[in-house]
Amino acid sequence: MVASAYPFVDILWTMVAFFVLAIWIYLLFKVWANIFRRIDMSAGAKIAWLLLTVLFPFVGVFAYVLTQHDAMHDEDQLRPRLP
Repeated sequence: MVASAYPFVDILWTMVAFFVLAIWIYLLFKVWANIFRRIDMSAGAKIAWLLLTVLFPFVGVFAYVLTQHDAMHDEDQLRPRLP
């Protein structure tokens, strides 16, 4: 493939798509980590959230972030930071 056959706008679109995918993967692992760390959530609720995020990845992750954002924020604030 010749470089002139791949216009600049296509390069930008590819970079944006890759960046959005990387952000979504980061968010998926952050949600899974939060699900496993929570002690106030029952085992059934954890299994339901994990199944939702596996079967319907985009919908499940965004539903978890929208409904459980307070718990995610509290968990981030309580976890000690490394220097």
